[in-house]
Amino acid sequence: MDIPTGFKRWRFHWFECPGCGHRASRAFANVSMTREPVRIVWRFWCERCGAYSTLKQPMMPSIAAGLILLFVGPVAFVVLYRGLLAGLAFEWLVLVFAAFWIFYPLVFLAVTRCTYRYLPAG
Repeated sequence: MDIPTGFKRWRFHWFECPGCGHRASRAFANVSMTREPVRIVWRFWCERCGAYSTLKQPMMPSIAAGLILLFVGPVAFVVLYRGLLAGLAFEWLVLVFAAFWIFYPLVFLAVTRCTYRYLPAG
């Protein structure tokens, strides 16, 4: 099946199709704006059955992105700052920072799995 026009593959976003129950760690999504009322419209596409769906709570992606942004920056700063104060060598700081950035997508996947609920589009 070909991906519909305008839809992009988002890795590390939990998706569960409300139609067929297909679960995946990636989502095919299309984000657009409406004028009346002004809001962001999130549409998702199931790669198994071809059904379209929306989020039950459309503000959840914005809230999740805000929480991750507020979490990742300060935590990365604290970890690196404490490592510098403890006298870690530069190589260890690079390894700690790399491990943090490898772990971050898994945290985002867990957040989306816990918070995203899908409804059939209609």
